[in-house]
Amino acid sequence: MNFDISLVITVLAACSAAFSAGIAYKSNRDLAKTDRERRIREVSLLANKVDAAATDVEELGNQLMPAYNALFSLAGRTDSGAHKECKRAVEEKQEAVVPMQEMARNLLKKDPASLDDEQIVSRLLKFDGYLSGINRIRGRLHAELGSVEAQRSTVLNKP
Repeated sequence: MNFDISLVITVLAACSAAFSAGIAYKSNRDLAKTDRERRIREVSLLANKVDAAATDVEELGNQLMPAYNALFSLAGRTDSGAHKECKRAVEEKQEAVVPMQEMARNLLKKDPASLDDEQIVSRLLKFDGYLSGINRIRGRLHAELGSVEAQRSTVLNKP
Protein backbone atom coordinates (compact mmCIF):
# COMPACT_ATOMS: atom_id res chain seq x y z
CA MET A 1 0.00 0.00 0.00
CA ASN A 2 2.87 2.41 0.74
CA PHE A 3 4.18 1.63 -2.70
CA ASP A 4 0.87 2.73 -4.29
CA ILE A 5 0.81 6.03 -2.36
CA SER A 6 4.39 6.76 -3.41
CA LEU A 7 3.48 6.04 -7.00
CA VAL A 8 0.44 8.34 -6.82
CA ILE A 9 2.50 11.11 -5.21
CA THR A 10 5.19 10.69 -7.88
CA VAL A 11 2.62 10.85 -10.69
CA LEU A 12 0.99 13.93 -9.13
CA ALA A 13 4.39 15.59 -8.76
CA ALA A 14 5.22 14.83 -12.40
CA CYS A 15 1.86 16.25 -13.53
CA SER A 16 2.40 19.33 -11.39
CA ALA A 17 5.88 19.81 -12.85
CA ALA A 18 4.56 19.41 -16.40
CA PHE A 19 1.76 21.88 -15.68
CA SER A 20 4.24 24.38 -14.21
CA ALA A 21 6.53 23.97 -17.20
CA GLY A 22 3.61 24.64 -19.54
CA ILE A 23 2.69 27.80 -17.66
CA ALA A 24 6.32 28.94 -17.67
CA TYR A 25 6.60 28.25 -21.41
CA LYS A 26 3.41 30.24 -22.17
CA SER A 27 4.53 33.06 -19.92
CA ASN A 28 7.94 33.20 -21.62
CA ARG A 29 6.31 33.13 -25.07
CA ASP A 30 3.91 35.94 -24.09
CA LEU A 31 6.79 37.99 -22.69
CA ALA A 32 8.79 37.56 -25.92
CA LYS A 33 5.75 38.60 -27.97
CA THR A 34 5.18 41.68 -25.79
CA ASP A 35 8.87 42.62 -26.03
CA ARG A 36 8.78 42.29 -29.83
CA GLU A 37 5.65 44.46 -30.02
CA ARG A 38 7.37 47.07 -27.84
CA ARG A 39 10.42 47.12 -30.10
CA ILE A 40 8.22 47.41 -33.20
CA ARG A 41 6.43 50.40 -31.65
CA GLU A 42 9.79 51.89 -30.69
CA VAL A 43 11.26 51.57 -34.21
CA SER A 44 8.07 53.04 -35.68
CA LEU A 45 8.20 55.94 -33.20
CA LEU A 46 11.87 56.62 -33.98
CA ALA A 47 11.15 56.54 -37.72
CA ASN A 48 8.38 59.09 -37.21
CA LYS A 49 10.70 61.28 -35.13
CA VAL A 50 13.42 61.10 -37.81
CA ASP A 51 10.87 62.07 -40.47
CA ALA A 52 9.54 64.98 -38.41
CA ALA A 53 13.02 66.25 -37.48
CA ALA A 54 14.15 66.07 -41.11
CA THR A 55 11.05 68.03 -42.13
CA ASP A 56 11.98 70.64 -39.51
CA VAL A 57 15.47 70.91 -41.02
CA GLU A 58 13.96 71.46 -44.46
CA GLU A 59 11.59 74.13 -43.12
CA LEU A 60 14.34 75.89 -41.16
CA GLY A 61 16.51 75.93 -44.27
CA ASN A 62 13.62 77.35 -46.24
CA GLN A 63 13.29 80.14 -43.65
CA LEU A 64 17.03 80.73 -43.55
CA MET A 65 17.46 81.25 -47.30
CA PRO A 66 15.25 84.38 -47.50
CA ALA A 67 16.74 85.62 -44.22
CA TYR A 68 20.21 85.41 -45.78
CA ASN A 69 18.91 87.05 -48.96
CA ALA A 70 17.47 89.94 -46.93
CA LEU A 71 20.62 90.32 -44.81
CA PHE A 72 22.98 90.34 -47.78
CA SER A 73 20.63 92.63 -49.71
CA LEU A 74 20.66 95.13 -46.84
CA ALA A 75 24.44 94.93 -46.76
CA GLY A 76 24.60 95.46 -50.54
CA ARG A 77 26.38 92.13 -51.01
CA THR A 78 23.76 90.10 -52.86
CA ASP A 79 25.34 87.30 -54.89
CA SER A 80 28.71 87.79 -53.21
CA GLY A 81 30.88 84.78 -52.51
CA ALA A 82 29.93 84.87 -48.83
CA HIS A 83 26.23 84.97 -49.70
CA LYS A 84 26.58 81.98 -52.04
CA GLU A 85 28.62 80.09 -49.43
CA CYS A 86 25.97 80.66 -46.74
CA LYS A 87 23.23 79.42 -49.05
CA ARG A 88 25.33 76.41 -50.11
CA ALA A 89 25.96 75.49 -46.46
CA VAL A 90 22.22 75.57 -45.73
CA GLU A 91 21.50 73.41 -48.77
CA GLU A 92 24.15 70.91 -47.68
CA LYS A 93 22.52 70.61 -44.27
CA GLN A 94 19.14 70.09 -45.86
CA GLU A 95 20.52 67.49 -48.27
CA ALA A 96 22.34 65.64 -45.51
CA VAL A 97 19.07 64.62 -43.85
CA VAL A 98 17.26 63.50 -47.03
CA PRO A 99 18.62 59.89 -47.08
CA MET A 100 17.78 59.50 -43.39
CA GLN A 101 14.27 60.78 -43.94
CA GLU A 102 13.79 58.51 -46.96
CA MET A 103 14.85 55.45 -44.96
CA ALA A 104 12.44 56.38 -42.18
CA ARG A 105 9.59 56.96 -44.63
CA ASN A 106 10.29 53.67 -46.40
CA LEU A 107 10.04 51.83 -43.10
CA LEU A 108 6.78 53.60 -42.27
CA LYS A 109 5.30 52.71 -45.70
CA LYS A 110 5.69 49.02 -45.07
CA ASP A 111 4.58 47.22 -41.96
CA PRO A 112 7.39 47.40 -39.37
CA ALA A 113 6.02 44.13 -37.94
CA SER A 114 7.31 42.39 -41.10
CA LEU A 115 10.90 42.99 -39.95
CA ASP A 116 12.71 40.18 -38.23
CA ASP A 117 14.21 40.74 -34.79
CA GLU A 118 17.69 41.44 -36.14
CA GLN A 119 16.34 44.04 -38.59
CA ILE A 120 14.35 45.70 -35.81
CA VAL A 121 17.43 46.06 -33.63
CA SER A 122 19.46 47.33 -36.60
CA ARG A 123 16.81 49.95 -37.45
CA LEU A 124 16.52 51.02 -33.81
CA LEU A 125 20.24 51.70 -33.64
CA LYS A 126 20.30 53.38 -37.05
CA PHE A 127 17.30 55.65 -36.41
CA ASP A 128 18.57 56.58 -32.96
CA GLY A 129 21.83 57.72 -34.55
CA TYR A 130 19.99 59.50 -37.35
CA LEU A 131 17.78 61.35 -34.90
CA SER A 132 20.81 62.50 -32.94
CA GLY A 133 22.52 63.78 -36.08
CA ILE A 134 19.40 65.49 -37.39
CA ASN A 135 18.83 67.15 -34.03
CA ARG A 136 22.37 68.58 -34.14
CA ILE A 137 21.75 69.98 -37.64
CA ARG A 138 18.37 71.34 -36.57
CA GLY A 139 19.97 73.04 -33.57
CA ARG A 140 22.63 74.62 -35.75
CA LEU A 141 20.01 75.90 -38.19
CA HIS A 142 17.95 77.36 -35.32
CA ALA A 143 21.01 79.17 -34.01
CA GLU A 144 22.00 80.31 -37.49
CA LEU A 145 18.49 81.64 -38.19
CA GLY A 146 18.50 83.52 -34.89
CA SER A 147 21.90 85.00 -35.65
CA VAL A 148 20.95 86.08 -39.17
CA GLU A 149 17.73 87.67 -37.95
CA ALA A 150 19.60 89.46 -35.15
CA GLN A 151 22.17 90.77 -37.64
CA ARG A 152 19.43 91.90 -40.00
CA SER A 153 17.67 93.66 -37.12
CA THR A 154 20.93 95.38 -36.17
CA VAL A 155 21.47 96.58 -39.75
CA LEU A 156 17.87 97.84 -39.94
CA ASN A 157 18.17 99.70 -36.62
CA LYS A 158 21.42 101.53 -37.47
CA PRO A 159 20.95 105.29 -37.79
